[in-house]
Order: sequence, then C-alpha cells, then structure tokens
Amino acid sequence: MFGLKAAPLPGITGQIDRSNLMKEVPASEVAVKLFELLDEVEQGTTIAITRDGKVVAHIAPYERDQARMARQAIQGIRALQKHAKPVTAEELIAWKNEGRK
Repeated sequence: MFGLKAAPLPGITGQIDRSNLMKEVPASEVAVKLFELLDEVEQGTTIAITRDGKVVAHIAPYERDQARMARQAIQGIRALQKHAKPVTAEELIAWKNEGRK
C-alpha cells in the first residue's frame, strides 16, 4: 500500500500530525491503482498525486469547498488549542492595544 505523509493545510503550523488527512501517491502508480484510490477517497481520504516528489494534484471527496475548508479550519484550531497555553484577558487587551500606539 502507499505511504502516508503529512500534507500542509493552509494557515496551520507544522506541529500538528496530519498523517491521517492525506496520502501521497506517485503519478506513475495512479493509473494502476485508480479504483482502489477512489474507494479510499469515498471513505474520506484525500490523495495527493506526486511527480518527482512534488505534489501536482489532489483527489478529494466531493463536497462543497466552503464546508470542507471550514471543517479543516476547525480541526486545525482544535489541534492548536491542545498545544497552546491559556491566554488571560489582560494579555488579549495588551495585544489589542499593541498595534494602536
């Protein structure tokens, strides 16, 4: 089977394990394994097709882009919250006022 690799999501840091979100497959193997890959996509996996080690395309489950992006953003925020220390109200106010000087 194909190796799973972490795939970057927009606006998300490298601290998050994304290995269950996307799988990379060399373009040379896509034609041979297309129906197998489509089965995985139906189960929710996004496939990144690579050529010479660089991602050139994605095969993703069909859904409205906005809903998918919103879900990804929520997953990213929740993952970041697990690693972030709590913020006090005073810190928030200081950050807000920092740009107003």
